[in-house]
Amino acid sequence: MDDAVEALIIILIIILVLAAIGLGIYFKVKNFTKNVARNMFGTDSLVQGIKQQQDIMAETPKSLSAMTPVYLPMINKDFPDFNYDEFKRKAESLLLEYFSAIETLTPITNMNITNNVRLQVNSIINKLRNNNQKEFYKNVVLHSTEISRYVKSPGICKIILQTALEDFNYIVDGTGRIIFGSSTQKEQTIYETELVYVQDIKLAKDGGLTRESVLNCPNCGAPITNPSAKYCEFCGTGIVQKNLLVWSFNSIKEVSGLVTH
Repeated sequence: MDDAVEALIIILIIILVLAAIGLGIYFKVKNFTKNVARNMFGTDSLVQGIKQQQDIMAETPKSLSAMTPVYLPMINKDFPDFNYDEFKRKAESLLLEYFSAIETLTPITNMNITNNVRLQVNSIINKLRNNNQKEFYKNVVLHSTEISRYVKSPGICKIILQTALEDFNYIVDGTGRIIFGSSTQKEQTIYETELVYVQDIKLAKDGGLTRESVLNCPNCGAPITNPSAKYCEFCGTGIVQKNLLVWSFNSIKEVSGLVTH
């Protein structure tokens, strides 16, 4: 046997040995991943298990920081006329109006909000318009609303409500292509709405509140930009400090799920 044939045989043997080792490693890894998938998901496929887990998460409402039993007695002590069920309904109604305003690119008209919310919504709408985009909130289902925090500061009291909900939230560009979110994968998320009760606007510096941000026309809801104005510049109605010594919603914020703003 010449040297060339011997060298070829050695190379073939090495290739076969490496192939055998590779097959052994492959089957070990395959069995390992199968065992992991069985232990974690009860299935032989990690990919299938992860997909099943995603589907379960898409159907399972998010857990809230539910502190209602702790804070509601404190709130009722400070504000005996506070109607929690009423403000739960108002918070959930406001969220639906918030989604609709963004979808239709129209200003929000809710009468229970400060001007800060209007500015927030207008900012989102302007951003979408400038980028030639549209945002959608489809098949919204509200699960539950709870008090998350109660904060008392000089001149102002705040109640933060959390709402667990599900929807199909996505953004499309000018061609209709989805660039954020999904129109087919449901998401579970949490939104926070902040209620404020302004006792003294001069002391209520927290949250960027000013007299202008809490002063609205009692007829059309338009913000009053001139602190000394006596009449609404839009409808002519006499102005009252509607949002002083009254609970009003001051912000809306998504705290889990798709955050784009």
